[in-house]
Amino acid sequence: MKHADAINKIIDAEHQAQMMTEEAKAKKECLEEETRQNIENMSHRYYADAEKEIAAFREREEALTQSKIKELSKTHRAEMENMEFLFREHREEWVETIFKKVIEL
Repeated sequence: MKHADAINKIIDAEHQAQMMTEEAKAKKECLEEETRQNIENMSHRYYADAEKEIAAFREREEALTQSKIKELSKTHRAEMENMEFLFREHREEWVETIFKKVIEL
């Protein structure tokens, strides 16, 4: 083999190695971009799922709160009605008792 042929083979091998390096570098950049995009998409999905869960939790808690408020209002209304009934039933008696105590002072 001639010296020139050997040099040409070395140069060809160098060119092929550079092409392979460039291809590998391009693939690496493509994979890095794809990975970055996948991470970003997953992040968006996780945030969206978390927001849905928070909204569902908020709805459940709001419904529970409204139910408790309704129950407390009903209890409060019943207690007020009972107090009004007791007041109507004992008003004269209480007025008389208070009047006597004031006069005794």
